[in-house]
Amino acid sequence: MSKTERATIRFTVKEFDGGTPWIALEPLGPDLPQLKGGFLGLILPNGTTLASAQELAKHMNAHITHVSYTSLP
Repeated sequence: MSKTERATIRFTVKEFDGGTPWIALEPLGPDLPQLKGGFLGLILPNGTTLASAQELAKHMNAHITHVSYTSLP
């Protein structure tokens, strides 16, 4: 039987070395056990500006509250 867990998250903008922005899904409460204290990231298309990434993160924070993980049997 599959099991689904969820965690409250927020989206923040980070930068790789060289300034390329990406979006981190940072937990706001207890982590999902599968992440073991880490977090997931979203890689954006080449050429995405820091301002565009910040606007996207703001929009996602307004419309997405949780992330879920389903383990399959």
